[in-house]
Amino acid sequence: MDVESQDVRPDEEGFDIIDKDDFPELCTSPGRQAVSSGEPSLDGSIDVDEERGALSDSEITHAARTQTIAAQVKGPSSDALEESCRQEASARNKNQEWDDILGSGDLLKKTLRAGKGTEKPQDGQWVTIRVIDTLRGIDSHNHVKLITGFSMVVDAWELVVKLMVEGECVAVKSKARFAYGELGLDELIHPNEDQEYTIELLEILPGPNFESMSDEELADFVLTLKERGNFYFSRAEYEKAIFVYKRASGILDVSEKSESVRKLFSALHSNLAVCYAKLEDWKMVLESTEQSLNLHDGNAKALYRRATALNALGDIPEATECLTRALELEPNDTAILNELRRMSDEKRRLRSREKQMYKRMLSGVRSSSPQRAQWWQSPRTIVLISAFVVMLGLTIHFILQL
Repeated sequence: MDVESQDVRPDEEGFDIIDKDDFPELCTSPGRQAVSSGEPSLDGSIDVDEERGALSDSEITHAARTQTIAAQVKGPSSDALEESCRQEASARNKNQEWDDILGSGDLLKKTLRAGKGTEKPQDGQWVTIRVIDTLRGIDSHNHVKLITGFSMVVDAWELVVKLMVEGECVAVKSKARFAYGELGLDELIHPNEDQEYTIELLEILPGPNFESMSDEELADFVLTLKERGNFYFSRAEYEKAIFVYKRASGILDVSEKSESVRKLFSALHSNLAVCYAKLEDWKMVLESTEQSLNLHDGNAKALYRRATALNALGDIPEATECLTRALELEPNDTAILNELRRMSDEKRRLRSREKQMYKRMLSGVRSSSPQRAQWWQSPRTIVLISAFVVMLGLTIHFILQL
């Protein structure tokens, strides 16, 4: 069959389309034998040099044209596309190494060494960790013991540790909001600085049994939490301070404990009242101070803070009474003295305004009475009345004459 006599037509894109009936037997015959070996290739491919002697000139032309069409269909960008796909897959695998704990990209964790077992820390358990600051090397700690669920360390550490098992070591990337936030830490960590750590979970132990603790042990533990709450309060992180104070004050009922323990817990409730006062939540201030005074009625600070809330709510007499009681307990406390003076002045001003209001009311009543007297006693009124009497008398006279 002559090549020029084949039925060849161009398609819309300029490719030469050959009718299937005009393909040589290469496309349909079962595996040609290679001239050199007499055996088909193992992978089914055709060695062009060896096969050339087994094909006619017209078949070789058709085979070459078929390869050209296949190359045009594949296109020159196929290799680049495959490379792009490989790069994307590699990037996905790399990103998958980091666990996005919160789903926001703000806190990432990558396992560096697997731990043992499956137990993870629960709230109220003791854990011991090792922390290495891999970014700046200034916030590293070889041995940190904490109880989970009490916000005793930065949020990033505690959130990550709760996902670890004993012996595990992880890399951590944290945004500033889960580290030291807008304030930083002293002069060591600047405001809004992101942090990177390596954290190793060394040990998980059962949490403390508060009921069986001695008063000294309980006091030590609560004082540790109180100091942490004070740390947040000093940074004006009042919501975090409230969380710590509440957790500490709610670990057990201390109404039957010793006086020293009750005073300590009374102080926790009083500190809660200060935080709520900063947020101007006066109802919660009253609730916190009530709980504080129930544990220790001689807590002068709780009375002072209660008076502040009562004053803000407009109950000045009750506020003054609280301040008076507080001053009896702490006669040299300048804050109580100043507030009592200020409130006494406010009370005097209020009484003065009330007196002025009453005077104006009484003045209005007195000024209205003379006006009525003058109306009855005015000359015009007397003339009119006299004229009326004369007319009435004349009328009666004429009637009698008839």
